[in-house]
This record gives sequence, structure tokens and C-alpha cells, in this order.
Amino acid sequence: MKEKYKILFGFIVLTLLVILNGLSQDYSFKNFRTEDGLIQSDVTCIEQDEKGQLWIGTVGGVSIYDGVKFTNFNRQNNLAEEWVTAIHAMKNGHVWIGHFGGSLSLYNGFSKKLESFKTGDLLGFYSVKEICSDTSGNLFISTNGNGVFKLTYADSLILERHPGYRKKSNPSKILNLNEGRLLIGLDSGLFMANSTSVKKLFEGTVLDLKPYKDELVVVLTPFHIHLYDVNTSERTEIPLPKDMMGDGEKFVHVDIRKSGSFWVSTNMNRIFGFGENRQTILSSLSGLNVPNINDFFIDREDQVWVGSSIGVDLFLGSDFLYYRENVIGNNLVWDVSHISKNKVAVATNAGLSFLLLDSNNMIKKSKTFFKNEKISSIACTPTKCVWATENGDIYEGSGFTNGHLKWKIGAPISQLMLVGDSILWIASEIGLYKASFNGSITRVIVKEKAEEHILSLLIDNQNNLWIGTWDGGLFKESSNGFSKLTFSNSKLDSSFVFSLSLDSSNNIWAGTYGNGLFQINPTSLVLKNYNWKNGMQCSSPLALSSDASNSIWIGSNIGIEKFDPSTSHFEEYTKANGFEGIEVNNNAFSKSPFGELWMGTIAGLVRYESFEDNHNTFQPQLEFTTLFISDKEAIFPADSTFTSIENDLIFGFMGYSPAFGKSIEYRYRLMPQDTHWSKFSKINQVEFQNLKPGTYKLQVQCALKKIESSIISYSFLVKVPFYEETWFFASQLLVLLLLFSIATVHGRKTKGSRLATILATIAVIILFEWGLNYVESNVDEYTRGIGFLKISLNAMLALVLFPVEHYIKKIIIKGSK
Repeated sequence: MKEKYKILFGFIVLTLLVILNGLSQDYSFKNFRTEDGLIQSDVTCIEQDEKGQLWIGTVGGVSIYDGVKFTNFNRQNNLAEEWVTAIHAMKNGHVWIGHFGGSLSLYNGFSKKLESFKTGDLLGFYSVKEICSDTSGNLFISTNGNGVFKLTYADSLILERHPGYRKKSNPSKILNLNEGRLLIGLDSGLFMANSTSVKKLFEGTVLDLKPYKDELVVVLTPFHIHLYDVNTSERTEIPLPKDMMGDGEKFVHVDIRKSGSFWVSTNMNRIFGFGENRQTILSSLSGLNVPNINDFFIDREDQVWVGSSIGVDLFLGSDFLYYRENVIGNNLVWDVSHISKNKVAVATNAGLSFLLLDSNNMIKKSKTFFKNEKISSIACTPTKCVWATENGDIYEGSGFTNGHLKWKIGAPISQLMLVGDSILWIASEIGLYKASFNGSITRVIVKEKAEEHILSLLIDNQNNLWIGTWDGGLFKESSNGFSKLTFSNSKLDSSFVFSLSLDSSNNIWAGTYGNGLFQINPTSLVLKNYNWKNGMQCSSPLALSSDASNSIWIGSNIGIEKFDPSTSHFEEYTKANGFEGIEVNNNAFSKSPFGELWMGTIAGLVRYESFEDNHNTFQPQLEFTTLFISDKEAIFPADSTFTSIENDLIFGFMGYSPAFGKSIEYRYRLMPQDTHWSKFSKINQVEFQNLKPGTYKLQVQCALKKIESSIISYSFLVKVPFYEETWFFASQLLVLLLLFSIATVHGRKTKGSRLATILATIAVIILFEWGLNYVESNVDEYTRGIGFLKISLNAMLALVLFPVEHYIKKIIIKGSK
């Protein structure tokens, strides 16, 4: 009998798992594997240094990720061992690395080189489990089975046992509290140690420790999260979401995001994020593509990194959540509409799906109708839904019902728009229709054509209907029917108007084919056009929607963009930002009562929550990285002095952010040559050719998601060439005087010999060339014709040389008489 119950229980569990898998939603992740540059796939630990670079420890070495590329270290680069078990970054730029065999490696922040230390005999060859440091630079190392050690490093490495040592202990975590205090988590409880003693704070297996705020510390045990006040010794348990943990599930690691939400990993390879009445679950069911979670880390940009045996996954935030074909029937979503706060209708290439959501927008129930038929458009109110099939059949129903056929148009339908529960506007390939739910339907003439292709519809705050047409521009409903809106020198008049939207300032926004985005003031009819010249990536907005901040969201065949009219800034969302929908379909945007944006794409239904949008809030770090002198790489000179022939310089610089590295933009100026900054761009180097002698200061700044870094500067001197030095001019002047003296004396003695005349003429030519060099140095930056000017002056010299020679000869001969 008991065996039957076991079988029944197993069947129920299996069924629940299948249901959960069927109703799962996918989050967005960015994967980093060996083919992306990671040194080895089995990731053991993750740490971030002072610059913002991510240090990733693996079984085969260390990878440093700056947001653009990986830099790898193994034993060939002087790493003590390749199996890395712990990493600790210090504020002075040093990074300590612990290894499986008890060795230590140090990346010296000053020399930029690795040093290795064979400390296995001192640590008993037990693997290094944790490294932390205090404000004095002392390090504390916990080992896997041999207690805690204190490390000091100046000229040499000194290791000594710490009082926190307990025979054969296995500290899970150590945390420095400064003032000589050290928190130590063991399987037997939480301990506080100083230089002389150890005090037990409470019983229980401690798995992880994290500083929270003030004197509070997060203490993780297998089933609970505690806040512990190290001053008052008060312990408060953090309440967990109901039914969060499964049978046999235990906590492993904990971290905290800037919002104050707690994130914990478990032994069942799941990560829970909870706080502010929201819960996020990262697992294989939500798109986390890892067989096991070795470590997870929240960086200072508030991004979650997950290390596993196959690499690193970056959780791109719960701002984009995916509903795939196992939930909605098909990944090709043509339209989406909200019935109410927790009910959504989805039109796909293989049916109509209704979704019932819980308070966390997770799916509680889904149902699909017309499973083998393309549903092209849908519109819903809390009490009514209408949808259209590919051949123009329009059905009426409500949420979670099959509906009944209401009208037949006989042509594909571009958009349906409900006005209350009584009127339906229908945009089709053969014209505009107006239907009332008493059964009548009429075709409305928009322009004088037998057939007209209507693409988009919009009702403004004055209840006027705006219509976007195939190739006839934009029309607006008036008392006399429909009138076409015309604008001087505008491409909107003859555009394909694919999409329309209304913002909170009552401006009309129109997305056109090939001509970008148009903003229309409905009162003054003032028109603004935005396209690639303004930084827009797409030229054909297929779907438009405004959000609470009055930004305009643009869906196209290359992803989505957000446009801020107040700054005229376009922000692109692609796979790198978490949007994996690839293409948004025509008019397939719907804004929920909560303000979330839902998108129909060719890769599933996508939900975007603006309040979950995890933009960078940390000021990016910036430094100079490379210097090329005349195309040869060089080290930055200590005295920052270059010779006159070392005046072709290329400076490289880098802003660091592992999550957003490729989004960093740079600008620069060279003082005093440039008083204005260059425009921000993603180019992280600048070249200066043929710099004139003088003192310069190169200033560089980077920006990440509108947050600018501090300005870094590099001052340098280009020395004056020897032929422009004072001593060289003085020597030339002496030579000239000598030439004139010799020419005069010799000429008078010989009564104007040819040699005397030549010597005097040479002196005149040298004087003329001085003047020519002065003109070139001081006029070149003001005129583009310096080459022609030099030729003209030399021609002038040739013309006057004979008269000058004759005049000099006369002076010499006259002097001799």
C-alpha cells in the first residue's frame, strides 16, 4: 500500500514539474564561455577590483574582464597554481589569489605583474577558501580544514595563525569589521575574533556573511537569513516569501542589491531575489543555462553574475521577461492587448492565447484557441475582446472564451481599435471600417480611392481619430470627414505611416517607413523629424508607445529604442541589453494598467518593466592604457617629455564596466590647442600628428548611461628642435656677421671679387630663409595656402637675387674706392 502512495506521490510531483515547466518564463542572460575568451569553463569565484574589472577564478587560471575583452593568467604568467579558489581585491590595486593547494598569488597593482608564493607548507596544503583585509593592509585567510591565518606583506610574506583558528575547522566565511575585529562563520556558529581571543556569538551552521549597512551584517544559515548587529548582538530574521523553498532545498550564498533586495543561491541551483514585494527566480526554468551554480556575485553596477562549471552568465535584469511558445503557443507574436491588470490576450502565428497572471506577473493559467490559425490583430477592454484572423474574419468574445464570428472583411487587417464597448475601428488593406456591436459595419472613405491600405490608428485626448496610410501620409478626422495633414518640406506627406502614439503632452508621434520618427503638435501642427542624424538606429519604427516619463519606445526590425524628447537622446536595447526579441511586429505594443510595456516579437512575447530597468548608477572608472610614439608602442615617460621628432602621438584610454563596457563613450580635448571637448563616441584612442613644440595637457572623460566619469589628465612637453633654440640662432647670427665681414674685407682688397659677392649673397639668402620659416610657423595655422605661399616667396627670392647681388657688389667696390 505504501508503495502505491509513493508511486502516486511521484506522479503528482512529476506532473507539477511539467506544469511549472510549461508555464515558465524566460529572463535574459548574457553568456561568457571559453569561446568568448574565458580561460577555462569551470568558474569557482568572482570578484571586482577598484577599477571595476571583473576577476573570474577558474580551475584553469584567472580571467580579467573589463567589459570588452578578457585578459588571462595561468602558470605561464607566473600564477602560483591554476586552480583558483578565492580572490580578494584591495583598494591599493593589489589583487590576492588563493589556490586549491594552499598557494597564493599577488597581482601587484603598482608593477602590474604577478608574484607567486608557495605557502602550502605554512597553510598545511589546505586550499584557500576566503581572503579579506583590514584598513592597515593586513590580510586574513581562511582554509578548508586548517583554520584562519593572518598575512602581512611588505618586503616578504609573513603568515601566522590567527586566534580564530580552531583545530580542523572549516570556516565558510570571514569578514573584517576593522578595529581589529574579525567575524568568522563556521559550521558550529558565528564567532568574533580579535588579536587575542575568540568569542562565540550564536549557534548554527553559518554559510555566508555580507556587510549590510552601519554595523549590520547579513548572516546566512541553511534555512534562514539573519541581520546581526555587531554592537548590540541583536539578531533579526528576514522573512522569506511564502513557499519559496522546496523540500530539501538549502541556502548556499547571499548578496544584496542596491535596492536592498536579498539574493540567495541554493543547493538546487536556483537563485532567489526578493524584496520590495517582488520576487525573481533564476533557474533552468527561467532561462539560466547552467548545470550548477558555483558562485554568484553582484557587482557595483548592480548586475548579477553567475559562475558555473560551463562559464559565467550575466543576468541582464528582470526588466525583460519572455513568454515562449510553451506558454503562448507560438513564438511569432503579431499583437498583444490587456484585458485587465492580470489578464493578457496574445495574437500569435498559431492561435489566440489568454494569460492569467499572479501579483508577480508570473503565469497562473494560460489557454489557447485557434491553435493552427494566424491571428493578426487583437483589441480588448475589461469586458470585451475582438480579434482578427489572417483572412479578415473578426471574432468577438471575452477573456478565456473561444468567441464567435462577428464580421467578415475579406482582407488582412492591420489594426483593431476599440472605443469603449460599443465602437470598433478596423484598419485593413482595403480601407477603414467602423463597426458597432449592434451588428452594423460600414466602410469609411478616408481618401478618394476605390481601395486604400490603412496601416495604423490612434485616438487622441479630444477623441479625434488619426489614420496612418500606406503611401498617403497622415489623416485626421474632422467634422467634414477626414482631412490629410500636409507639412512644408516634409517627407511625412507621402510616407508609409506604420505606427502612431500619443504622449502625456498630447503630442502625436508617427513612425514611417524609411523616414524615421515624426513628432506632431496637434494644435500648431509643428513638425519635428528624428532619424539617423539624431542618433536613431532604425529608420522604420513599426510600433510606438510612450511611458510614464514621456519617453517614446520604438519597435523595429532591429530591436527596440527609447527616445527621450527632453534630451533628444536615443538608447538602443539589443541582445546585449537583455532584449532578445530580435524584431518587433507592426503595432505590437501594449501598455498595461501598471505602466509596463508588452511587446510582440518574432521570438516570443516580451514584458518590460521600467521600474526594474537596471541602468548603471555607478560612476565609471577611466585610465590611460597605451601610448604610441610614431607608431611604436611605448611606456608613458616619467618626465612626460618628448623630443621634437617624437611629435606624432597616439593615446589609448579605457573606461571599465564589466556589464556595460561596450556602451561606454569617450570625449577628449588637448589644451591649449582645443578649448572645446570633442563629441562623445565609442572610440577609445586619439591621435595627434606633427605637434608643435610646447606644453600640452590631454584631458579625457568617459560616460556610461549618461553618468560621466571624473576627468583624467596627462600633461606633456614637446621640446623645441635644436635649430629653434636661442643658442642656434645666436651661432647663426655670428656666422652671418662673419660672412659679411669676410665679404667686405676680401671685396675691398680684391675690388669686388666674385668670392666676396657670393659670400654676401649667401648671408642674404639665409636672412630670407629665416623670414620664410617665421611665416611658415606663424601663418600655417591661419591659412590653407602655405605651400603656395612658400613657392611664391622662393620665386620672389629668385627674382630679386640678381639685383641684390649687384647692389652688394656696388657697396663692396664703393667701399674699396
